[in-house]
Amino acid sequence: LQRFPLEAQVTPHFAVLDESEAYRLKGAAFDATMARAAADRDGPLGRALDKIVAVTAEDYFRKIVDAVLGKCGALSRMITLHGSGPDWANAECMSLRRLFGLADHETEQTLTDALAGVLGDEEIDALLGVLQAGPISASDQKLQKRLQAARIATGAARVAAVKPIFITGENKPRRNLCSRALQQAAPQPCAALDAAQADFFGLELKRAQLACSEASAAVLLLADTIQAEYARAKESEAVLDYDDLILKTQALLSRAGAAAWVLFKIDGGVDHILVDEAQDTNPEQWSIIERLAEEFFAGEGASERTRTLFAVG
Repeated sequence: LQRFPLEAQVTPHFAVLDESEAYRLKGAAFDATMARAAADRDGPLGRALDKIVAVTAEDYFRKIVDAVLGKCGALSRMITLHGSGPDWANAECMSLRRLFGLADHETEQTLTDALAGVLGDEEIDALLGVLQAGPISASDQKLQKRLQAARIATGAARVAAVKPIFITGENKPRRNLCSRALQQAAPQPCAALDAAQADFFGLELKRAQLACSEASAAVLLLADTIQAEYARAKESEAVLDYDDLILKTQALLSRAGAAAWVLFKIDGGVDHILVDEAQDTNPEQWSIIERLAEEFFAGEGASERTRTLFAVG
């Protein structure tokens, strides 16, 4: 990069950040972004911050942001794979919705309405009629009380009342909704209850996926803003960090026109490439290795010397 700064579009004679300086600049970028978000709670950053505050603590959020900033290449591949731009300010970000298997029409409201309707009043009344008619077990007594609570509730309250009928406190489907005696006395209502449980669990999973999608969009919006602040700080100080070296070298060797010249010039001075700890080499690093080694095996390099590539790991 220092040999070809114009082609690489980097500041000539840039310095490389050590870990402590990179940590300092990232921390300043994080604090500046949080201050902007707190000052505009009704804006995209403020709403994203509110979403994050509701689900995690600040220290853990800092760790998440650091992980995101270290995975910029993987994130770009995810966006490309799932087909839309990174509009993280929009909670309906299509890239994330597709990643989590959500349909365009699935929202918190539509999923709540569907959850509230999995067990209708007729099914509840049929089960309550059987339960009230005769002696019942302790487990059926619990079911009766939960059904009674669900019968008088609507909307989100119905969902909250129905959930313990179908799902345990560990968020797992209950194995036996009806006792054996109740199944014998009311086979059709019990079968309807089992079918409603399957529908409820699938919709509840969808709702969890939606919440994760929206929280992820909030994290990525804040991380993207922090990354922009961090990039401005590095540019002002004419420094690059280790990730910059990888991504900018990858871009340099992939750029039309400039890449051919750079590879030709480098080709005359590279006899051997050693890749140590190859199992930890990421796709961006492998693409650099591949571009550097292309001419090794093409028979058209600047040198006729035998050149080698050796990977350990």
